[in-house]
Amino acid sequence: MTFSRKKHLLALCFVAGLISALNQTSARAAPAVSVFYAPQYTSPRGTGATANNTSSIGFGGGGLRLEFRGGGQMGFDIGASYELLAFNSRYVTAISVPAGFRFWLGRNFSLAVGGYYEMLTTNLPSTLSGTNYGLLFGGGFNLPVGTHALLLEAYYKYGLPNLATAAGSTFSLTEIVGNIGIRFGAGK
Repeated sequence: MTFSRKKHLLALCFVAGLISALNQTSARAAPAVSVFYAPQYTSPRGTGATANNTSSIGFGGGGLRLEFRGGGQMGFDIGASYELLAFNSRYVTAISVPAGFRFWLGRNFSLAVGGYYEMLTTNLPSTLSGTNYGLLFGGGFNLPVGTHALLLEAYYKYGLPNLATAAGSTFSLTEIVGNIGIRFGAGK
Protein backbone atom coordinates (compact mmCIF):
# COMPACT_ATOMS: atom_id res chain seq x y z
CA MET A 1 0.00 0.00 0.00
CA THR A 2 1.48 3.38 -0.99
CA PHE A 3 1.86 6.27 1.46
CA SER A 4 -0.89 8.21 -0.35
CA ARG A 5 -3.36 5.33 0.05
CA LYS A 6 -2.45 4.98 3.73
CA LYS A 7 -3.08 8.70 4.19
CA HIS A 8 -6.51 8.43 2.53
CA LEU A 9 -7.40 5.34 4.59
CA LEU A 10 -6.39 7.16 7.80
CA ALA A 11 -8.55 10.15 6.79
CA LEU A 12 -11.52 7.87 6.04
CA CYS A 13 -11.22 6.15 9.45
CA PHE A 14 -10.98 9.54 11.15
CA VAL A 15 -14.14 10.83 9.41
CA ALA A 16 -16.03 7.62 10.29
CA GLY A 17 -15.04 8.03 13.95
CA LEU A 18 -16.10 11.69 13.89
CA ILE A 19 -19.52 10.81 12.50
CA SER A 20 -19.92 8.08 15.12
CA ALA A 21 -18.96 10.41 17.99
CA LEU A 22 -21.22 13.23 16.82
CA ASN A 23 -24.07 10.81 16.24
CA GLN A 24 -23.95 9.83 19.94
CA THR A 25 -23.92 13.45 21.13
CA SER A 26 -27.15 14.64 22.68
CA ALA A 27 -28.98 17.19 20.52
CA ARG A 28 -29.38 19.44 23.59
CA ALA A 29 -25.75 19.31 24.69
CA ALA A 30 -23.71 22.34 23.73
CA PRO A 31 -20.01 21.79 23.08
CA ALA A 32 -17.49 22.78 25.74
CA VAL A 33 -15.22 25.62 24.56
CA SER A 34 -11.59 25.95 25.63
CA VAL A 35 -9.39 29.02 25.22
CA PHE A 36 -5.70 28.44 25.91
CA TYR A 37 -2.13 29.71 25.81
CA ALA A 38 0.24 27.21 24.15
CA PRO A 39 4.01 27.35 24.77
CA GLN A 40 5.87 24.50 23.09
CA TYR A 41 9.12 22.67 22.59
CA THR A 42 10.01 21.89 18.96
CA SER A 43 12.51 19.20 18.01
CA PRO A 44 13.41 18.78 14.32
CA ARG A 45 14.48 15.44 12.81
CA GLY A 46 16.55 15.66 9.63
CA THR A 47 19.41 14.54 7.45
CA GLY A 48 21.28 15.99 4.50
CA ALA A 49 21.19 19.71 3.70
CA THR A 50 18.58 20.38 6.41
CA ALA A 51 20.38 18.52 9.23
CA ASN A 52 20.86 21.54 11.52
CA ASN A 53 18.62 19.95 14.16
CA THR A 54 18.55 22.49 16.97
CA SER A 55 15.61 22.16 19.38
CA SER A 56 14.12 25.21 21.09
CA ILE A 57 11.20 26.43 23.17
CA GLY A 58 8.68 28.82 21.61
CA PHE A 59 6.77 31.07 24.03
CA GLY A 60 3.82 32.30 22.07
CA GLY A 61 0.56 31.32 20.59
CA GLY A 62 -2.76 30.12 21.76
CA GLY A 63 -6.01 28.82 20.47
CA LEU A 64 -9.60 27.76 20.71
CA ARG A 65 -11.06 24.24 20.89
CA LEU A 66 -14.57 22.78 20.78
CA GLU A 67 -15.36 19.49 22.50
CA PHE A 68 -18.43 17.53 21.52
CA ARG A 69 -19.15 15.08 24.32
CA GLY A 70 -20.30 11.69 23.04
CA GLY A 71 -21.93 8.85 24.87
CA GLY A 72 -20.22 7.70 28.02
CA GLN A 73 -16.74 9.05 28.66
CA MET A 74 -15.77 9.84 25.05
CA GLY A 75 -15.81 13.07 23.10
CA PHE A 76 -14.52 14.59 19.88
CA ASP A 77 -12.33 17.72 19.87
CA ILE A 78 -11.53 20.09 17.02
CA GLY A 79 -9.68 23.35 17.35
CA ALA A 80 -7.41 25.93 15.84
CA SER A 81 -4.28 27.50 17.26
CA TYR A 82 -1.60 30.01 16.36
CA GLU A 83 1.82 28.64 17.30
CA LEU A 84 5.36 29.91 17.44
CA LEU A 85 7.73 27.06 16.53
CA ALA A 86 11.35 27.60 17.50
CA PHE A 87 13.99 25.46 15.77
CA ASN A 88 17.33 25.83 14.00
CA SER A 89 17.88 29.35 15.39
CA ARG A 90 14.67 30.78 13.94
CA TYR A 91 11.04 31.29 14.89
CA VAL A 92 8.40 30.04 12.45
CA THR A 93 4.73 30.84 12.93
CA ALA A 94 2.13 28.18 12.22
CA ILE A 95 -1.62 27.80 12.10
CA SER A 96 -2.51 24.36 13.47
CA VAL A 97 -5.83 22.50 13.28
CA PRO A 98 -5.85 19.55 15.70
CA ALA A 99 -8.75 17.08 15.85
CA GLY A 100 -9.19 13.89 17.78
CA PHE A 101 -10.94 11.84 20.39
CA ARG A 102 -10.88 12.59 24.11
CA PHE A 103 -11.41 9.87 26.71
CA TRP A 104 -12.37 11.02 30.19
CA LEU A 105 -11.01 9.22 33.24
CA GLY A 106 -13.44 10.55 35.82
CA ARG A 107 -14.40 14.22 35.78
CA ASN A 108 -10.94 15.79 35.93
CA PHE A 109 -8.49 13.71 33.85
CA SER A 110 -8.54 13.01 30.12
CA LEU A 111 -6.47 11.34 27.41
CA ALA A 112 -6.53 12.45 23.77
CA VAL A 113 -5.53 10.83 20.50
CA GLY A 114 -5.91 12.21 16.99
CA GLY A 115 -4.13 14.11 14.29
CA TYR A 116 -3.32 17.61 13.16
CA TYR A 117 -2.80 19.68 10.03
CA GLU A 118 -0.42 22.62 10.23
CA MET A 119 0.44 25.46 7.85
CA LEU A 120 3.88 26.93 8.49
CA THR A 121 3.34 30.58 7.56
CA THR A 122 6.18 33.03 8.22
CA ASN A 123 9.98 32.97 8.44
CA LEU A 124 10.12 29.51 6.84
CA PRO A 125 13.50 28.61 5.28
CA SER A 126 13.42 28.11 1.50
CA THR A 127 14.66 24.53 2.05
CA LEU A 128 11.36 23.51 3.72
CA SER A 129 7.78 23.17 2.49
CA GLY A 130 5.01 24.85 4.47
CA THR A 131 2.56 22.01 5.11
CA ASN A 132 2.86 19.67 8.07
CA TYR A 133 0.52 17.01 9.45
CA GLY A 134 0.83 14.14 11.86
CA LEU A 135 -0.30 12.23 14.90
CA LEU A 136 -1.27 13.77 18.22
CA PHE A 137 -1.28 12.18 21.69
CA GLY A 138 -1.89 13.89 25.00
CA GLY A 139 -3.56 14.23 28.32
CA GLY A 140 -4.94 16.84 30.60
CA PHE A 141 -6.26 17.88 33.96
CA ASN A 142 -9.30 20.08 34.54
CA LEU A 143 -9.81 21.87 37.86
CA PRO A 144 -13.58 22.60 38.05
CA VAL A 145 -14.57 26.13 39.06
CA GLY A 146 -18.37 26.34 38.94
CA THR A 147 -19.53 25.57 35.39
CA HIS A 148 -16.03 26.21 34.01
CA ALA A 149 -12.62 24.64 34.58
CA LEU A 150 -8.99 25.68 34.59
CA LEU A 151 -7.14 23.37 32.21
CA LEU A 152 -3.58 22.12 32.11
CA GLU A 153 -2.72 19.83 29.20
CA ALA A 154 0.28 18.41 27.37
CA TYR A 155 0.39 17.05 23.81
CA TYR A 156 2.97 15.20 21.76
CA LYS A 157 2.74 16.00 18.03
CA TYR A 158 4.66 13.70 15.67
CA GLY A 159 5.05 15.16 12.17
CA LEU A 160 4.78 12.61 9.36
CA PRO A 161 5.80 14.31 6.09
CA ASN A 162 9.27 15.12 4.83
CA LEU A 163 9.29 18.93 4.83
CA ALA A 164 12.69 19.17 3.06
CA THR A 165 12.60 20.43 -0.53
CA ALA A 166 16.24 19.54 -1.31
CA ALA A 167 16.88 16.17 -2.97
CA GLY A 168 18.36 13.59 -0.61
CA SER A 169 17.37 15.55 2.52
CA THR A 170 14.79 14.78 5.17
CA PHE A 171 13.22 17.09 7.74
CA SER A 172 10.28 16.47 10.08
CA LEU A 173 9.06 18.11 13.26
CA THR A 174 8.22 16.72 16.69
CA GLU A 175 6.48 19.11 19.05
CA ILE A 176 5.56 19.00 22.72
CA VAL A 177 2.80 21.51 23.42
CA GLY A 178 1.49 22.67 26.78
CA ASN A 179 -1.97 24.20 27.01
CA ILE A 180 -2.90 26.44 29.92
CA GLY A 181 -6.36 27.96 29.84
CA ILE A 182 -10.06 27.99 30.63
CA ARG A 183 -12.66 25.44 29.58
CA PHE A 184 -16.20 26.83 29.46
CA GLY A 185 -19.07 24.40 29.95
CA ALA A 186 -16.97 21.91 31.90
CA GLY A 187 -19.32 21.57 34.84
CA LYS A 188 -21.95 19.55 32.96
